Amino acid sequence: MDIHTSKEIHGTRRTIIVILLMMIVSSPFISCSDHCARIDSSDPFAGVRCRVEELMDEKEIASFQVAVARDGQIIYEEAFGWADVQRRIPTTTSTMHLVASIAKPFTSTALMILAERGEIGLHDPVNKYLGGSQLIAYRGDASEATIARLLLHTTGLPYGYYIAGPEVPQENIRSDKDLIDLAGVLVSAPGARYQYTNIGYGLFEEIVRGVTGENTKEFISREIIAPLGMTHTRFFKGAVPADSIATQNVDGGVLPFAYDAQGYTALYSTAGDLVRFGMFHIKAHLADQKPIVSDSGIDLLWTYRESAESISTRRLGWDVQHDYGYMTIQHGGGGPGIHNWLYMIPSEKVVIALMSNAQYGSSNAVLKELIASAVSHSDKSDFRPRAGRGWPQWPVLNPAALSGQWIGEIKGPKGACSVSVGFDSRGNPSLHIDGDNCGKQEWVRASREVKKDYGSLLWRFDACIPYLTPFAIHDEVILNIWREEDRLVGSASAAKEKDFGRGENYVLPQFIELRRSH
Repeated sequence: MDIHTSKEIHGTRRTIIVILLMMIVSSPFISCSDHCARIDSSDPFAGVRCRVEELMDEKEIASFQVAVARDGQIIYEEAFGWADVQRRIPTTTSTMHLVASIAKPFTSTALMILAERGEIGLHDPVNKYLGGSQLIAYRGDASEATIARLLLHTTGLPYGYYIAGPEVPQENIRSDKDLIDLAGVLVSAPGARYQYTNIGYGLFEEIVRGVTGENTKEFISREIIAPLGMTHTRFFKGAVPADSIATQNVDGGVLPFAYDAQGYTALYSTAGDLVRFGMFHIKAHLADQKPIVSDSGIDLLWTYRESAESISTRRLGWDVQHDYGYMTIQHGGGGPGIHNWLYMIPSEKVVIALMSNAQYGSSNAVLKELIASAVSHSDKSDFRPRAGRGWPQWPVLNPAALSGQWIGEIKGPKGACSVSVGFDSRGNPSLHIDGDNCGKQEWVRASREVKKDYGSLLWRFDACIPYLTPFAIHDEVILNIWREEDRLVGSASAAKEKDFGRGENYVLPQFIELRRSH
């Protein structure tokens, strides 16, 4: 299926919606958003249904699921659209979607189970469990990169990931130890800086296997999924039953069903099952759920933090924020053809799950409507979020302040090379890596606009890190840097992200340090 021709996604229903929306927009009295807000219905979730259909129409989303629990009961669950447009398979409440990074709270729950059994210590160094493949610290001390900090994304490991598509033979899929030997670098002192990392979460595979003798998927399936009664949640090994799965729709078509990754495992679930998982984590347990973690362990997963990284909203298992006037516990999962959210409001005993096969489609309008419908005392007419979503404000580094030439080195477990970065008066960079054999010019300009994230600056370049090329073919270098006194430090990552989900895709970070050239 070509996603560009997916007008058939919603069939007749979509045509009717479009006509209604045109009528609403053409009215001088009612806006599109007012249409959903003014629905007069005894069904408290009628507005949610309207918002979902609006979003699916606007973003050309094929499949969508929502579920809500309140006071220990699932009070709403609904599915929309097509799990597989081409084969005309409708989405049901039993259709499983790839959860993406919502797998991380499952992993952190597994680690808490092992910690409560005394099989691991949350403050143990990660390297204790990694055998001959060790994390290398270019800042700080690797012994301070603990399991707790790995859960918090503050070990110093920068952003990175590895995904193997179904075309990659099993024997050629890189192991966690292979990735450590390529990209196991700590680019900031442990505990000092938040850096979201999928490769870091992949290391838990080695930890779980080392203490239990089984892989993370087997442990999570037996110790979490089964006891919590999540009958539509599973890891797939080999062929995936296409009739039970929502396709991942992207601009280039449909991604293959079966691919796996480090920290981003092939866990499939439904909105209803994710709500069951969330209910356990706010202690609103269903009668058929067995206790897998103590109440104090549940609390620790969303309360533990370190003062050194005061800006981060991350806790051991979740992100904790103040959204729409409530303290919330949440985790998202996104990627090409995936947009999911698990969202909990402990004070209201509310859990909300959204799942769709959108390409990074925003679901904030649906989320807001769900909150207004789900909180037990809410009067929708009075539901006015005080400040919207409560994401933290990160310090901003001005790239224009970097004008001039900087020289230094990129280095990692496999080698080192000299590098120069020149910034013009506006802060636009050009990159030169000694020995780069894939850059079309000696100096390569950034291929995309700067991204400002977590107090750092990020650019992409069509370039290569020469000492990594024999081990990992790549066609981009991602530069992510911040100021450290008179120097620029951070990561320079070898990236292979074209044809995502087919073959190998990865971002493999290395350490970079630059100083001004005089």
